[in-house]
Amino acid sequence: MIFKNATIKDLNALIKIEQASFCQKDDPLSRRAMSYHLKLNRIIGAYQEDELLGYILIIPNKIARIYSLAISPKARGLNIATKLIEKALKENANLRLEVRKDNVIAINLYEKLGFTCKGIKKRFYPDGCDSKIYQKLANSPYM
Repeated sequence: MIFKNATIKDLNALIKIEQASFCQKDDPLSRRAMSYHLKLNRIIGAYQEDELLGYILIIPNKIARIYSLAISPKARGLNIATKLIEKALKENANLRLEVRKDNVIAINLYEKLGFTCKGIKKRFYPDGCDSKIYQKLANSPYM
């Protein structure tokens, strides 16, 4: 598995993974939005034999934001999400994110990696679901 920055040539694969991972209630990124993030933010892709299997989209800041994380359905269960988050943590001392309060699998992963819940954003998603705000700072322990 190789981890490297995604480029505009990966746009179709990124959109395919995005659409397979998120339904309308999750507010998936459009092709236009993904193109914007490729130009202005950082998308780290997980590749196997030049095939994109997953990505993490980071918006840099004092506390960088994991804006999106998605894994191809055929690559789930291979710990790619964990590896992408670990790579993001090596490159960003502080990270935060929002996650649907009903996404138990993602919440368990973030907590396993040492993220802590810092609050709730009411009605964050288009279907009215709340999000949990998670954060990991440089001085917080890795579990």
